[in-house]
Amino acid sequence: MSAKGFTLIELLVVVTIVIIIGSIALLTFNQSLIKSRDNRRKADLQAIASALEIYYQKKDKYPCAPNWLDSDDSSLWITDSCNSFAPLGSSYINNLPKDPKQDGNPVVSGSSTPTGYSYLTPPAGSGCPAVGYYYILAAGLEDLNDPDTDKIKNYQYCGGDLGFGFMGNRTDSNVYAITSQ
Repeated sequence: MSAKGFTLIELLVVVTIVIIIGSIALLTFNQSLIKSRDNRRKADLQAIASALEIYYQKKDKYPCAPNWLDSDDSSLWITDSCNSFAPLGSSYINNLPKDPKQDGNPVVSGSSTPTGYSYLTPPAGSGCPAVGYYYILAAGLEDLNDPDTDKIKNYQYCGGDLGFGFMGNRTDSNVYAITSQ
């Protein structure tokens, strides 16, 4: 008389294989989500940079922001604080984008997992001739091995090394930046 069915060992082997395959699939899916969010961050900063160039063409300078402006501050988060606080609004870009994983940790906070976008016009005396003629846009990337992070690239502004040391003394260097130079 032979028993038909699976033994406990056979069932455990199958369940273990299914769990391993599921874990690999979940990890791969999570990595693709991270890359997708990072690509969106880069595209968003490119769109903002294009709007800033249009602003520059009309006003002969960039919106003045001698202190960091962060995308979690408001929907019109880039304002010209030197000239009546006029925001970089719909005349230049339909909607100022926000980070896909906005959680209140701006790039300049020094948080190990920053999100959000930040904007600054370096003040005069930091190697720049005057406020409003150069800008820095920054975003924190989730993938620390992305080839566009400050860890790998040496971002420049006003002829000097951007360095991001002034951004909360960041050590993880997962910052992606666009500068006006």
